[in-house]
Amino acid sequence: DNENAEGILPIAELVNYISWRKKERKMYEVRWPADETSLLQGTINDKPVFILVHPLYKYYNFITDYPYLLSVHIHFNETQDDGLPADNTEDIYKVEDFAIAVIGTNGHHVVSETHNGTRTIFCYIDTLQNAQQFSAAIVSGVASHKLSTNIAFDKYWIEMMKYI
Repeated sequence: DNENAEGILPIAELVNYISWRKKERKMYEVRWPADETSLLQGTINDKPVFILVHPLYKYYNFITDYPYLLSVHIHFNETQDDGLPADNTEDIYKVEDFAIAVIGTNGHHVVSETHNGTRTIFCYIDTLQNAQQFSAAIVSGVASHKLSTNIAFDKYWIEMMKYI
């Protein structure tokens, strides 16, 4: 009844106002959690396992925007009896850094696991096409280690919940 009251929008302007508020809200949403990591260690079948996990993804609100799990397996050139690398670990970290750089802002590196002669990087990617392109680029861009990759649809990050 009182169209001139302060703070009251006419119905005709409400649709535009709601669209504007949604755009404003998106500007302030946290699309990338803080870069916090935890190192977990244990054993599986009497062999050591080391897991680097980004635990803040447990509270990440945009997991369904990144439904494709890209697993990159870096196979060690030489291993000790316990399955840990006998070769230079710096080279393994360089391969991991390269893979994460290839993915860029089209995905999230959530977990890295080192066990039984392999370091596996788990990343969630926005589209299947990007996951396939990243997989090919990572494999073709690394000559120092044998790599294998796997892509799975995991919209709710079920595979990573055991870690985070």
